[in-house]
Amino acid sequence: MKYANRELKVDQWIDSFNGSKISLMPPFQRGTVWSLPMRQRLICNMLKSRPIPAVFLYKDPEGSQFSYNILDGKQRLETLILFVGNKRADKKVERLQDYFFGQKHRKVMNFKVHIDGKLRGFADLDDEMVRVFKEFAIPTIEIDMDDDRAASLDELTNLFADINSYGKKVDRFHVVKVMSKQPLIGSLFRLIAVEQKRGKTRRYKLMQNDITFVLKRLEAIKRLSDNQSRVDRIWERLVELVLYLRTRTHRAPVQILGNFLKEKAQDNEALTKSEIAALRKTFSFLANAYRKIPFLARIGLATDQPAFYTIATMLLTTNMIDKFGQDQLTFKLARTAYVLLNEAKFPDFQEQVKTFWGSVVSQTTHPKSRRDRERVLTEIISKVSGDPILLPTADGGPPAQPDSTE
Repeated sequence: MKYANRELKVDQWIDSFNGSKISLMPPFQRGTVWSLPMRQRLICNMLKSRPIPAVFLYKDPEGSQFSYNILDGKQRLETLILFVGNKRADKKVERLQDYFFGQKHRKVMNFKVHIDGKLRGFADLDDEMVRVFKEFAIPTIEIDMDDDRAASLDELTNLFADINSYGKKVDRFHVVKVMSKQPLIGSLFRLIAVEQKRGKTRRYKLMQNDITFVLKRLEAIKRLSDNQSRVDRIWERLVELVLYLRTRTHRAPVQILGNFLKEKAQDNEALTKSEIAALRKTFSFLANAYRKIPFLARIGLATDQPAFYTIATMLLTTNMIDKFGQDQLTFKLARTAYVLLNEAKFPDFQEQVKTFWGSVVSQTTHPKSRRDRERVLTEIISKVSGDPILLPTADGGPPAQPDSTE
């Protein structure tokens, strides 16, 4: 991979936006995470000619020219667009709608900053201040991919994960997703999201189906406020589940990423019809179980990622749904949840429960911990009764007096 250190003036950035040369949000990029005060602070520093962190771009050939994708610096460039806005006749961003979805940006579009004790927007600046601002040079690192795509991708993935300017680190999965051209990526996204395009900006909108209904219960997804981030996180969870379904092997995330970097890896082939059927069957069962016994959707088996991974992989690769039937397995799952939450009441299961929760809070993604959790869960579900249980309490909690285990 080749790197070129450059400086691009604000004036050049605006011209590039107007010429549709910049993709502000490739699919791996996080959604909007900066608050208005953070944006104002950046612009004030630029107006005072103070240095700001570099923006990283990587080039993609597009017809007879190159397009430029933001590897790091999205929030800074988004802030620049919002501040410059479209209210000044002699310099503006002509197609703001190409870069922003929804209504939330309208509140900060053409935002103002405190300058010399006054609140001013870009349109309020005098000509001299505008000239100086347009000359402000943003350090820019331009990245060219080598012919050896796999090697370049590995290097780029490590670079992106290590960059931590003005915000949180970004998971390596995000880079792999956009840079890898493997068929599995597209077939997974078609199960959960619809691509939306506006100008040079792309994003994905979640579908409403059993898969997203179940995965949105995970705390790691539920607490996200940005839709793009939720799509990304749901995709990551599905990658792990599908690769386990495909290989019957529990692997740590770093091993999963390693396979995505191998362009001919069998793991990366598109989903088969049988795999799609298995996913839909599993998630349909879980969605119906959550609706039938609501407390199941509120406890760790549904909301905690390591615990959920265990129940999902078990259902994907065993015949439990067919063996017990959906209703009986739902009641077995409810009783199992009650056992896991009330260890002291079930001395026969205490060792299994300690093993299960112990591996949830430590070494959560270690293959051995994942195998141990699956073994324990399978043992408990097999032993507990599958007869109908009492209805959940009014607050959605488990039954006060569950039936005894077999």
